[in-house]
Amino acid sequence: MADLLDRLLAKRRIVGECWEWTGGKTNGGYGHVSVGGRKGGMRRVHVLMADLCSVPGSGPLVLHTCDNPPCFNPAHLFRGTKTTNALDASDKGR
Repeated sequence: MADLLDRLLAKRRIVGECWEWTGGKTNGGYGHVSVGGRKGGMRRVHVLMADLCSVPGSGPLVLHTCDNPPCFNPAHLFRGTKTTNALDASDKGR
């Protein structure tokens, strides 16, 4: 796990309070990285960070308080559901 954390932090650019991923990104701008070789596949960086840092909340999704897709700062992440995500977007006028 420490190796994975080091690998993620090596691709971090700090912009304000966000930790932006400088490696590969999805079309939506989320950082993604290969884990576990060919069988492991690609994983979203913010989800990996949430798992590594035990981000609080309940639900299968990892959401951003900063609304910045490449951000993987654990202080900006929380767990939720599709409903939580929709309510968060509505509260922010999106």
